[in-house]
Amino acid sequence: MKYRTLALVAVLLGIALIAVALLVPSWAMQDSNVSIIGGAHAPMYTYLFFNAYDGVLFVAALWGGCLVLTGLFCLAFKRTVQTHCTLKTTGLALAISAAGGLGCMCAFLWSVISAFQEMSQRPITYPASIIVGIIALALFVVAIVFYIKSRRKCWSVVGLVLDVLTAILYFPAFFYGICYLYDVARNLI
Repeated sequence: MKYRTLALVAVLLGIALIAVALLVPSWAMQDSNVSIIGGAHAPMYTYLFFNAYDGVLFVAALWGGCLVLTGLFCLAFKRTVQTHCTLKTTGLALAISAAGGLGCMCAFLWSVISAFQEMSQRPITYPASIIVGIIALALFVVAIVFYIKSRRKCWSVVGLVLDVLTAILYFPAFFYGICYLYDVARNLI
């Protein structure tokens, strides 16, 4: 596929994800037999957006926003992106972001269990959060080392800044996506 085609696909996929995420709560409110007295439609819409289907709509909107911003940036600054970024460095920036999201989720889970002294109530989750957190930290460090090696081969300050911004942009989507997957797995077990 060509560069422009991939950027357009990213934009269109992002718009589709955002549209679905924004329309599903409206459809859910229309299909509901509950009549809201006093005009509480906005709070109900917000509640459904963040909580319906265990939060998958919010995660879809985050991913959609990231894809739209990435696609539009690539379309608007085609020459800059092609000159200063490589698929490998951008992929490693995304890997850093994903490992950071997983590590933060594990650290958050571990700290909540520890703070409320629930270690005995969560005999699998507590040690798993520590083990997976250590693995995520190792992956984070390995991804940074590989990123530094890859970036040295094609050194560019602009490329470094773009990759850092990419990692920051995708971090919330990875974090909340991993939180969603944790909730799904927890409900299945």
